[in-house]
Amino acid sequence: MISDVIDLVTILIALSPVIVKVVQLISQKTHNERLKNLSSRAEIVVNALEQSGLTSAEKKKNAYDKLSVYAKEVGIPVTGDQLDDYIESAVRIVKSLTS
Repeated sequence: MISDVIDLVTILIALSPVIVKVVQLISQKTHNERLKNLSSRAEIVVNALEQSGLTSAEKKKNAYDKLSVYAKEVGIPVTGDQLDDYIESAVRIVKSLTS
């Protein structure tokens, strides 16, 4: 009985680095998918605002607000600078597609 417990603990200790690595990989993949999702959402927002007739400053503010709300809703922690980067990247993509 005690030897079974010792064997089980030994196996768990031996496998713990593998388990930790698997959890890290799953976490990283989930984070990457969220960032891709945020990037796609930025393109959708920017594309929609291009048709709005607003000034550039108004478009950027609206895009920032919408993307910020979306990031909070889906639990993606981002800074203001990161949101600006996503918006600027989306603007470049949308403009290259419409040119």
